[in-house]
Amino acid sequence: QAALPLLEQAYTKTLPNADGQIRILLAWANLETGHFDRARDLLRFPPIPLSAGDQMFASLVFPRFFAIRSAVLKQQGKQPEAERDLQLFQRYSGDLPDKFQ
Repeated sequence: QAALPLLEQAYTKTLPNADGQIRILLAWANLETGHFDRARDLLRFPPIPLSAGDQMFASLVFPRFFAIRSAVLKQQGKQPEAERDLQLFQRYSGDLPDKFQ
């Protein structure tokens, strides 16, 4: 919850062609705080890995896009799509937090 204002501020200052990391971190924070609609709006397309931002976070952010979108799709009742994205998350990251199952 505390991270939301900081992430929102950073997101508004980031150029759209370089917002992948901050956009996914903001979507993640929205998901964690129960703002599924806000998270969904940030998940229109996956980030391009290593296109911008800190390379150290790329391996964390890119796979997490699929886990977050899976959780949003599941909440919308779109189970097949949610399962597809969950499998992509597992393939790219190798971990599976309980909250995304």
